[in-house]
Amino acid sequence: MAQYREHKPRKMKLLDEARDYYVYTMRILKKIPKSDRWLGAYDIRNLMGQFSKDIKLANNTAVTNKEEYENRHAYQTDAIAIMKTVPDMLDEMMDVIHGMNYDGIDTWIQTSEVIKAKLIAWQKSDEKRYTEVMTP
Repeated sequence: MAQYREHKPRKMKLLDEARDYYVYTMRILKKIPKSDRWLGAYDIRNLMGQFSKDIKLANNTAVTNKEEYENRHAYQTDAIAIMKTVPDMLDEMMDVIHGMNYDGIDTWIQTSEVIKAKLIAWQKSDEKRYTEVMTP
């Protein structure tokens, strides 16, 4: 019988969580009746697409100089700003759409807070990690 070894948890588990959050958000938006989607679903979808892109760009930016660090930091900052904005947008949209009550919204909002906290921690970790790159 084959022996399997345990894998160490990936350091960037955040990427997987962000992807799952994106998919979960798209599923919530699909439940909104088509006649009501103009109320903000498309804006949320576009922001979540930008969020996913920012996370990937930040992760794939190799930092060897100050400019690269600033680019990575900007992607992280944009992702954090989106995580602060989208939950409020969806909550407001749900209030406007009468009869739309999705049970998973509370879990979704809690997950957004967890991801936002991890993004902020990632950004702070980078600040410590790349201090020598930032100093002339």
